[in-house]
Amino acid sequence: MEGVSNETCSLAGHWGLGILIAFYDEFYAAIKEVTAVKDRPSLIMVTTTIGFGSPTKAPSRSVHGSALGAQEVDMTRKNIGWPYTSFHVSNDEFAQLARSHVKLCPMHSKDLSIGTSDEVASSNDITTVDLPAPAKITKEHEMIGVLKIVLPTTSTSPKAPQTPKLAPPPSQTPVFPGTQPLQHYSLNPAKIMKLLQFGFILVLLTGFSAIFIYITGIWNLGRASTSQLFDEDFEALQALQFGFKQCVSANGLGLQAVVGRDVCQVVMQFPSDTDPQWRDPTTGELEGLSYEFNLCEAVATWEQVRNSSTVLTREFIDSLPNGWEEYAWKRINKGIQLNHCKNKSLCMEKLSLVLPDQSPYYPRQFGHCAVIGNSGDLLKTKFGKEIDGYDAVFRENGAPIQNYTEYVGTKSTFRLLNRGSAKALDKVAELYDAGKEVLIIKTTIHDSISKMIREVPIRNPVYLMLGASFGSAAKGTGLKALEFALSICDTVDMYGFTVDPGYKEWTRYFSESRQGHTPLQGRAYYQMMECLGLIKIHSPMRADPNRIVKWVPSRRTLAAARVASEKILGRVGGGSTEPLALCSIIKKRRMKRKPRLAATEHQKYLTGVTMYPLENSLGRGILCTVPDY
Repeated sequence: MEGVSNETCSLAGHWGLGILIAFYDEFYAAIKEVTAVKDRPSLIMVTTTIGFGSPTKAPSRSVHGSALGAQEVDMTRKNIGWPYTSFHVSNDEFAQLARSHVKLCPMHSKDLSIGTSDEVASSNDITTVDLPAPAKITKEHEMIGVLKIVLPTTSTSPKAPQTPKLAPPPSQTPVFPGTQPLQHYSLNPAKIMKLLQFGFILVLLTGFSAIFIYITGIWNLGRASTSQLFDEDFEALQALQFGFKQCVSANGLGLQAVVGRDVCQVVMQFPSDTDPQWRDPTTGELEGLSYEFNLCEAVATWEQVRNSSTVLTREFIDSLPNGWEEYAWKRINKGIQLNHCKNKSLCMEKLSLVLPDQSPYYPRQFGHCAVIGNSGDLLKTKFGKEIDGYDAVFRENGAPIQNYTEYVGTKSTFRLLNRGSAKALDKVAELYDAGKEVLIIKTTIHDSISKMIREVPIRNPVYLMLGASFGSAAKGTGLKALEFALSICDTVDMYGFTVDPGYKEWTRYFSESRQGHTPLQGRAYYQMMECLGLIKIHSPMRADPNRIVKWVPSRRTLAAARVASEKILGRVGGGSTEPLALCSIIKKRRMKRKPRLAATEHQKYLTGVTMYPLENSLGRGILCTVPDY
């Protein structure tokens, strides 16, 4: 419709028509409803399905502006039950259309007018201007779409503008049946000056646009362009959005997903009666009830995590261009004082206790894994035995096991630590006496931590985490624990996160309530992860271990959406099926160890490549090390 409207208005302006009548859809019910609301603005939205009813082309881009074709038209008619007779407009209907008058503007102006009574009266004067008799409607040119141009004849209206007229050459004057010859209007000098000024501004804008395009072109050199997207890419993302929306509705316990402004955006909305309790400590504002997420960003980034090593290694730092001078000092507390590690030996000494030569863990090294949060919800359900049945169990910070085994289990394989817990490393190491938990610090190494490792001594393996950036995702150690688990496990289940409706405060199962951070945002993000097939949520309201997560996109859908997402985001090697195409940097390394079968198959597909995420890098690049055969 917008295209037809555009062309019609353009023709009317070019021919100097004084009157343009447009027939359009009427929304009386919507207008009546919005005019009843006085305390807030209203937006009337109309949803259109391109190619509705077409069995093979709806709602793809290929049907937008293109004919369905005879075969597809027949299939569409059969699909939606339309008669097969040809479209026909009788003479009586043409005559009735000719007698009709468009009076929609006066009809609605009273309901929608805003301002003083004088302004309203002025508006009504405009909309009730006397119009000349409409031209005779003929079958040759009048029934074209939903818009009709009425060419002007002699008008007796006193309000009609009286401007000098210049007759065009006869050969250029379009004449339709039942109309007077078209009249052209001359431009006065003032209008010519305005046109020249407009032209000058347009030239300037064009120049600046060219410069901007050149700069952005250089900036994105070597990255994929959205012009490389095909119909199947958009269809894959539309299929992902559709399935995702259904999944959230079926599994979100009241959460709903609303399609955003494009094929990547979704808005997660909580019910209006949700009672938020968390306040931003800086602004004092209550947490919101809706959150916008980018499915393309999520699909592409989490796929990178699933194929990357998330433990900081010497191999990673050595493989980076100027890795010690530009990166290593950032992982050392007060590293700014080390003058960009110009004394490399000093930096190596500070990192030596937490920096393995190569990654001790790799994708799909473990089978089924469980990440255990610290929420007070854990005390509502006895998940202990269920948790102990996983191949690997991930815990967070200083969460205890003793005295809570009935609820949180007895097994622990990894423990993710924030800065505060890392400073109490000696206390954390005592929490699990059935074995040696691997301790993963998500921040920087402190001299005090190194001292504890040496002098206590701490026998547990201790590493620094190398992670991706998730932008507006959920915050805290919980998300990093999920990230680490997804980088080394086949499947990941989560327990002990505040994900059920009706929370009143941020609680922990082993201590008093605390402030916490954005629990509603976290709940929305974790639901997004479940509906992308990344995790499975367990909670008091989802306690059945055999619960089926409905409407999770298939692997085929996710793979196609990942390809399209990488193209849209301009990821390095976006859309390629060649594993090394995703690598920003490639270095050779020595091979060792024999992984489990799933990990072996993964490394076989990747031809032995180890991938490391380049933190906060442009385009979310990946550093890859390959076997040196």
